[in-house]
Amino acid sequence: MDRHHKEVAAYVASYMEAHPHTHLIVSGQQDIVVNFRAWLSPMAQQQIIDTLTLDMHDDRRRILEAAQEALQRYEREEEQATVQLLVNRAGHGGLAVLGQQETLAVVNTARVHKLVLQKDFCSDGWRCLDCGQIGEGTTPPQCALCGGRATATELGEAMVNAVLQSDGFVEMVAPDDRLTAYDGVGALLRYK
Repeated sequence: MDRHHKEVAAYVASYMEAHPHTHLIVSGQQDIVVNFRAWLSPMAQQQIIDTLTLDMHDDRRRILEAAQEALQRYEREEEQATVQLLVNRAGHGGLAVLGQQETLAVVNTARVHKLVLQKDFCSDGWRCLDCGQIGEGTTPPQCALCGGRATATELGEAMVNAVLQSDGFVEMVAPDDRLTAYDGVGALLRYK
């Protein structure tokens, strides 16, 4: 058993070097899981998101369902942690903003490290075809910043595109009352 666990742990370590953002779900009887985990590298240990008790005789569908449930729980926990971090930093005057207007201002100045949007976020907006400025509400006849031509757009999509173009990150989260109170949008900032 040790030789098998050592070989599998070596494969996992090699795979994770090539795919560092991989998450692991370990499954088996408790004593087997404990033995296997002892062979895993510290990097692999950190990537374990859940330990399940499944039997090797479980059918493939049952294994996939259990893995999907574990992954969904993990993703939801990560989303909640991101929203909490956002609310905490914004509340203490840190590197974060909440609300549509404040977020739009930092998107337009390319200060966003991570844009956090609820999956159901939808708002009317506009984008200047000349300077790229993004605004909320009805499309003006011309951009207030440069006088260029403005075109209607969905505000969330425009902000996502702008953040990605400035090498920022985007996280779409399930509706959360803490974020809903701020129009369902906020951002973690690179700098003030």
